[in-house]
Parts: sequence; C-alpha cells; structure tokens
Amino acid sequence: MNNKRGFITVATGDWYCYLAQNLAISYKMFGNCDYPFYAITDKAGEKKLKKYFDGVIVLQNPNYNFLDKIEVYKNSPFDETVFLDADMNIIKDISFVFDEFEKNGSEVSCYGTLIDITEENQPNHFGKGAVDHFNLTKYIRFGGGIYYYKKSKKADRVFDCIYNDLMPNYDKYDMLHIGAYFGNDIHRMADEPLLGLAMLVCNMKPMNSISHLMRYYRGNMMETLKWDMDKKDCSFYWWGETVHPNITHYATYNTWTFKYFKLNAELRDRYHKIPKFLRCLHLPFIAIHWAIMPRQLSSFWKWMKAHFSKEWVKHKFKKFARN
Repeated sequence: MNNKRGFITVATGDWYCYLAQNLAISYKMFGNCDYPFYAITDKAGEKKLKKYFDGVIVLQNPNYNFLDKIEVYKNSPFDETVFLDADMNIIKDISFVFDEFEKNGSEVSCYGTLIDITEENQPNHFGKGAVDHFNLTKYIRFGGGIYYYKKSKKADRVFDCIYNDLMPNYDKYDMLHIGAYFGNDIHRMADEPLLGLAMLVCNMKPMNSISHLMRYYRGNMMETLKWDMDKKDCSFYWWGETVHPNITHYATYNTWTFKYFKLNAELRDRYHKIPKFLRCLHLPFIAIHWAIMPRQLSSFWKWMKAHFSKEWVKHKFKKFARN
C-alpha cells in the first residue's frame, strides 16, 4: 500500500458517517487502486468508520459544517492528498487522479475551470469586495467535492491566507454565505469560497483535464440516474447531455432520496456477498428503513424550511441582481 499518497474524506455527524461508509465501500469495490483511504471524523464516528477505512483521524473540536473540510490539509498523514466529499460513490477506476493533479502543477488544486471575470460573468463564490481588494481578473468555477493537496511551503501559504486573511475578512470580501442552502446560519463560512479565493491569491490553478467528477443538484437529474454495478457504469442526464462519470457526486440533499438509499443498500449487499435473490427480498425492508430514519427526515424538513425562508429569498435576489 502506497503511504505517500492517500485519499481522505470528512464525516462529522451520524449522517455523514453513513455516507462515508458507502463511499469507502464503493472505493474498495470499484476504485481499482491501492492508495490508502482515511476518514476524518468526531469521537462518535471513530467506531462507525474504523472497519471501512485504512485509518481514522479524530478531530478534538469538530465544527460539524463545511469548515471541517479546511482541516484536511493539516491533519493529513500523506505527502499528497486527494480529498473526496462523503456524498459520493466511486463508479470505476480512479487510480489516475493523483498523476493528473501532479501534472497540473499546483500544490493546492480542485476540479474546476479558470474563467475570466467580466460584467456578465461574475464569480459564484465571492463578490466585488474580493475582486477589488485582490485586483482579480479571473475566478475558479468549481464544486468543492474534490481537492488536491501536496505538502509544501507553497501549499502552506494557501492555508495561511485562509486562516489569517480570508476567514477574518469573510464579509468584507463579500464571500458566499452558503449556509442558506442547508437551513443553517446564513453567515456560515464555507470551504469553496475560502479555498477558491486562496488558490487565486496564491497563483494555484484548477484541473479540468479529466471527466471523473460530475456534479448534479436538481431532482430531475437524480431521476435519470442509472448505476449498473456489473458493468461498472453510471449515467445520468446533466445539463443537456448524458454523462458517465468515474465518480458520482450527489450533493448532500440528493442522498436523502430513496434512489440513493436503494442503490447504496445494493452496494452494501454486493460488498457482503449477499445472493441476488435475497437482495430482491431486501427491498421492502430498505424502503421502511429509509422512511423512518430520523436524520433523513429532519434534514429534509430543514432543507425545505430554508427554501421558503426570507433569508433564502434575499440570498437569491442578491445573486440575481449581481448577475
């Protein structure tokens, strides 16, 4: 097992531990590489995750939000780390990911695209305050599902920028208040604005040369999802085309759907070598289990409440006015 490189996910809280277990199982079954996979979690999560991961790192003071993802760099035991969000499934070979990021040449990177800033094409993670302060001409369009870190003085500077400049001046730089999407404090800081802006300030670039990560948010996209585990193929309709990614990134609220729960129940059955005819009989029990999960229900209603709140409407109006 190669210990200079490794994958890491973050799972603080019961629901994310469940998601991380599914991610780890899919990695073992379909990832096709021998890099170790670690989890960063809280004290309660250590017991839930240790049998699924090669190592578990316990945060003494977890944030239980997006900022736990910022802690990955300093807590990683690897020289090179690829972080994967817990709300993912590995569909097929990802052994090439480290090499692709290394060829990209940035010690801190993400899967995204560098885009010119114009009046018609504004950043989606920060606003005019950051553009003016740092004299930015470009921004990185990306989703925070996958990050690459190579430990170095250059990478250290990225995180010094985050902790010493961006976090204290989050509102001054008009950075995205992402908590509105999940029914939490609208002023909560998030990993995407912090890492995306720090990368720009420190001259790091994203990597968009491979198509292993596809992200989707809307229900109609979820409805088109098809995962054939025998053929190691997953497809769904995504912004006008049918895609076949190596990694499927659901976004958290899609993991509350019955389809996600059903697919990952089948994944677990296959992992534990449950005979196919018994898997069919398992379906009613899967449905009942999904329907009565307290975390699933509370998360769903929290998300619904956020999307009918005054804060969410203000957030959408501000984004519309900016564009």
